[in-house]
Amino acid sequence: MIEMKQPFDIDQYLIEIGREELLTLEQEQELAELIRQGDNSAAISLARANLRFVVALVRQYTDKGVSVEELIATGNKALEQAAVRYAQEASSEPFIKYAVPLVREALEVAIS
Repeated sequence: MIEMKQPFDIDQYLIEIGREELLTLEQEQELAELIRQGDNSAAISLARANLRFVVALVRQYTDKGVSVEELIATGNKALEQAAVRYAQEASSEPFIKYAVPLVREALEVAIS
């Protein structure tokens, strides 16, 4: 699971996730194959490379009565679950295209 340091500092978190390199489609596919082989760390690696997209989505929900920290944690968990599903379905599209609707759905549930 993706850990968020406590106490949560959004500015520091943004700096940390900004250091993660984006992956090519080929790298995503390689990680997906490792996930299919049972490598849980590959799912975390795939998700970590895309954490900045969770923050981008969270910004759309910040005025809905749920803390930014809770929304980011929810989005991160959904992103990690999406990584496993992405691998299981052997999708040929970029991971983030697959993951965004799943993360958005989790955020919608969190604010309802």
